[in-house]
This record gives sequence, structure tokens and C-alpha cells, in this order.
Amino acid sequence: MAASFASNRTARTRHMGGDNMHKLSRRGFLGTAAVLGAALPLTAVRADPYPSRPIRLITPNSAGSSVDKLARRVGDHLNRGLGTAVVVENIPGAGGIIGTERLISSPPDGYTLALVAKNHIIIPLVNTAVRYDALKQVTPVCTVLESCGVLAARPGFPAKTAADLIAYARQYPGKVNFGSSGVGTSVDLQGRVLQQIGGIDVVNVAYRGVSALVPDLMSGVVDVAFFGLSAVSEQIHAGSLTGLGITRPQRLAAFPDIPPIAESVPGYSFSGWYALIAPAGLDASIAQRLSDEIARLQADPSFVEMAAREGEAPMSMTGVQLAEFMAQESRDIAALVKSADIRIS
Repeated sequence: MAASFASNRTARTRHMGGDNMHKLSRRGFLGTAAVLGAALPLTAVRADPYPSRPIRLITPNSAGSSVDKLARRVGDHLNRGLGTAVVVENIPGAGGIIGTERLISSPPDGYTLALVAKNHIIIPLVNTAVRYDALKQVTPVCTVLESCGVLAARPGFPAKTAADLIAYARQYPGKVNFGSSGVGTSVDLQGRVLQQIGGIDVVNVAYRGVSALVPDLMSGVVDVAFFGLSAVSEQIHAGSLTGLGITRPQRLAAFPDIPPIAESVPGYSFSGWYALIAPAGLDASIAQRLSDEIARLQADPSFVEMAAREGEAPMSMTGVQLAEFMAQESRDIAALVKSADIRIS
């Protein structure tokens, strides 16, 4: 997060002794003051308070995804808190690569930000086409929410739990169509880990985003799929999709009838999160201003209640803590990716 600094030249005056020293006249003093005064607006322009123009908030996901929904809430809050327009821009594609590339190629001036999920650090570990460093080429600003994943099934699917799914898939190998919103994404990894633990043979069907996957799951084109819970909470509450299990180890008050997958598949657990990031080099004062605004959002009872209804909760980490957390998550996921043998070339 680079800042631009205005440097002021300091004129050094050499004091000479003697009566013949030219005395600075009142007219000369006023002229000098006028010259110095004329330079002040340039310094003021360079030091405009942040923000002084609209902010672009990138989400490297399709419209309707969990990240997109949260980005719009965050954008609305920053709009009010910072007093400037915040425009949410969906830049999906290649599992989030295109949107992330757009972010890191932008000036680190605080006017281009991104709301990302765990996919941000997963994709570079599975996709050889990634040419950026997901840790070094961004400035972590802060975390926003801890998220929860859900294994959802089409209407009429015979399984009611993750264990039922595994038993059914073992009985009918190669018959279950297992959807995902993209190869190498967080939800794809959740599915492949479950398949590995259960030792099942399924057909993995990758879509380009949640918006295309949800209607195909509801109509029975695919049988099951993992999602961020907030992406399909309405469909589950309405009964148009069935929740077979959540990725957290404890049940959620908002979805008491959906068991943790770990209850029937011991050892299964997968955490998720959302974070605000910026291009590398963002000035620390701007990062702090943004982090302070997110903290105010997290303290808003209506926001907390809204998050709880979708199985989410505020997650508070500073930029420094988030950088360390992302590095550890990257190491942990690298081991999972290797064991699940996921690779996109």
C-alpha cells in the first residue's frame, strides 16, 4: 500500500556578519511569503484525506455467491462510514484468478480493494496457471466473517446425511453426480476430501460459479454439491434443497436440523472465512481506516444477527494477524491438496 509523500525543500540561510549585510526589506519578505504560500496548495492536493473519490470493491466471484452477498453488505457499510461511493465489481473466472490479477495490478492507493474467501489461497496451490503470489502481492487488511459450508442435495435424493451419501455412492459407484462451483475452489476441495475419506467413486461436475450450479442442483442435473451456506440458505429454508451436513463440528442454531458432517464422518472439518485485502504496498494509515470501519460493522447487532442466520459469525483479525493466518492456512491446505491429488494444469 503505497503512499505518496510530498517532500518540502528547506532553504538554509547563511548568516553573515558586518554592517554591509543587506537587510531583508518588508517588500522582499512579503514577496518571499507569497512564493511559499503559492506552493502550499500543491502539498495540500497531494495530501488529500482518504477517501476523496469512489472506491472499487472487487469480488472474484459470480453474482449470487456467498462472497458477492457479503461484498454488497460491506460495500454499503463502507459507503456510509467513509462517506464515499463504493462500487462492487464482480470479476469471476478461472476460480478467482482473473479478479485477483485485476486487484494486484491496481495502484495501492486504497481505491481498489477486494473481498475474498479461502479460495484466494487455495487456487494458487492447485492451478499451475497462477502467476502471482497470493500472500506477497496483497496487503491483508482484516478478516470479516467466519463462514460455514454445507453439503446440499437435490430434491428427492435418497441420502439424508453425509454418511447416507457415502453408503449410496458405494452401492452405486460412478452414479452420483457431484457438482462444484469450480475446480480447485474451496467447495471443490471440501467435496474431494469427503470423497477421499469415504472412498467413493463419483462423477465430479465443475460449473463456472454458483449461479449456474444452484438451478441445476434444484432441477436434478447434479445430485449433490458443497456451497458456502449463505449462498443456498434461502433454498434450504424453503425446502427446495436438502442440507445433508455442515462443515463445522458443531450444529448451528439457525439450521438445527442439519448435522455436522463430522457426526457421521469422523474427522471431517473444514473452516471458511472472508477477508478484505488490497494491492501490496497500501499505506498503513489507510489499512487501519478500513479495518476500523469493518470493526464497526462487526459490532452492529443487525449485521451479527444477519450473519448468524446464514451460519456465519464475525471474525476479527488485524492485517498482521491475517497475514500470519493466511500463511498457515496455505501450508495446511497444501498438505490437503497433495493428499487429495488436486491439480489444474
